[in-house]
Amino acid sequence: MPLSCPSENHLLTFLNGQLETHDITSIERHVDECSHCLETIFKIRSLSLEHPINPIHSSFTEHIINPGTHLGRFTILEKVGQGGMGVVYAAYDANLDRRVAIKMLRDPCFSKHILDEAKIVARLNHPCVHAIYDMGEYLGKTFLVMEFINGKTLDVWLAEQKRSAQEVIAIFLQIADGLHAAHSAGIIHGDFKPKNIMIDSHHQAHLIDFGLSKKFTLSQISYKGISFIQGTPAFMAPEQVQGAPVSYKSDQFSFCLTLFQSLFGQMLFACGSLEKRQQEIKEFTQKKQLINSSFLKKRTSLNILKTLQKGLSFDPLDRFSNMHQLAISLKYNPVQTWTKRIICLTLAFSGIGIGLFLNQIRVNKKNQCIHGEEQLSEIWNDQVKQILATPFFNSNQASVIFAWFEFVHFMDGHQKEFGQAYNEICAATHIRKEQSMILLESKMDCLELKKQEIKQVLTLLHRDFSLLLNATSKPQLLSPIEHCLVNINSAMFIAQINPVDDLNEFEINKRHLLIQALAYKDLGMISSMHELLISYQEEFLKHGKTFIDAQLLGLIGYSWIQKKQEKSALTFYQQAIYITESMAHDWMTIFYSLDLAQIYKVLGQDKESTMVIKHIDALIQKNHFKGLYLCPVS
Repeated sequence: MPLSCPSENHLLTFLNGQLETHDITSIERHVDECSHCLETIFKIRSLSLEHPINPIHSSFTEHIINPGTHLGRFTILEKVGQGGMGVVYAAYDANLDRRVAIKMLRDPCFSKHILDEAKIVARLNHPCVHAIYDMGEYLGKTFLVMEFINGKTLDVWLAEQKRSAQEVIAIFLQIADGLHAAHSAGIIHGDFKPKNIMIDSHHQAHLIDFGLSKKFTLSQISYKGISFIQGTPAFMAPEQVQGAPVSYKSDQFSFCLTLFQSLFGQMLFACGSLEKRQQEIKEFTQKKQLINSSFLKKRTSLNILKTLQKGLSFDPLDRFSNMHQLAISLKYNPVQTWTKRIICLTLAFSGIGIGLFLNQIRVNKKNQCIHGEEQLSEIWNDQVKQILATPFFNSNQASVIFAWFEFVHFMDGHQKEFGQAYNEICAATHIRKEQSMILLESKMDCLELKKQEIKQVLTLLHRDFSLLLNATSKPQLLSPIEHCLVNINSAMFIAQINPVDDLNEFEINKRHLLIQALAYKDLGMISSMHELLISYQEEFLKHGKTFIDAQLLGLIGYSWIQKKQEKSALTFYQQAIYITESMAHDWMTIFYSLDLAQIYKVLGQDKESTMVIKHIDALIQKNHFKGLYLCPVS
């Protein structure tokens, strides 16, 4: 072993991502040039795989190909670099009279993997994705023939001179487009980092080294994902570190982490133990540390920070729906956008086509009320379905797979119902002019809570798919949307309608508590819901007065009913109904009163039960509610 080589224990610590940033960089550079340490790393890695990779034997030690050597029609010119899987040479293609890059596979046990890489990347045709032209064998080793890029890696490009935020963003927008093309073809990169981005002399960015890529299709759904050693720990997404199946959203996390480092010259998360890093990412998400950092706001736009904050969410479902949406967010400039609007308004009201301008406003408002189903597309789309489907198909059980298809059918229907509700609420204000802006805001906020509830349900299923199998009632998996459509005109209810951004921390926490509790209820996790809410029950009973409080009280009461403790549930339903009645929210009063009537019946208080039923009937008659009917309480 050369004197300057790190010990095996130090290399193991490096592989586990437990070194500081400067140590990681130092070892990466050393391993790039040291065959001995590279061999040691492969030996360590082989002990970590489910199907171990054979260590590099003496017969496979590094053999540098001399300039002038012919590999078929290709002539080797010089060695230009090396990585964990092979050595890269510049070569000349005599048939096509062009310079190419040849990647010589270091270990024959990787042959099938590199063949997969060739097939994957060869399907892509995008200027930002490193093109593969051909492949072959030389002395028993496989090689790839690739596009030759006359450029430098991102880290070198950044180190050459100070780059403006605009220059960096321009490069990353190119790469985002390339990643989106890969994802659209069903391909995950799996090892996105500065060394795998090259920038040529024309400032064209190229995404290279798809050696860890895999195609995410249902036909390959039994693939268990990339293990911890496949990838670079410092740039891995949390789910990748945990050994969970990776997805296109894992690439998105690594993209944002790399962008942050490129903009600010430092890693966002410390490179201590993986457990510590996971906790740090969770806190980062919960506290929205980027958008709340006054220091970072001085160095770049708030919009870029918001984009990074979302793309770096701990939960994949909280990230952007795809790379295209991330790129749109990254390009958005609120100042520029409002400048354009002001110019348009100035032209319109200066007498140039006022009629056309006003007509355009009417058309725009009409158009904005026909895209309701798109409101859920960020959290329920084909790619989310792909992620969630994996464990169901891996079970190889017909009943489990059928449960998945049943859930997809239900969710697609729910998405359509959500879209119809959105369009109706929008049209009532903007087209039919029969609803005030205040009511519009209240109903849209109701739908937003519903959207967050759905997202939380999907998050829980992503963590444990068996929850769906245990859910007691698939047709009623999610709470109803109808109450978002009800017109509530009472002064007390309207007084509560505030933009979410204006709520204090206590009110925001109550909203999050409600969303979590509803998701638990939807999936039949009644014990978890009860444990979540029980510590707050006295506080809600004493101080509850808002519509959110009413819903939380109703859920606490419901959890007591499920525990067969109707007497404990009684007070919570009574208080919830008191709040909804004070707001003249008749639909929710009916909703809770139905359970209250059942409670009285179970407790043997038939007279009280009958009185509640009569009150419900009166509310239905008063409001002319359609589709509501009362079953006899037995």
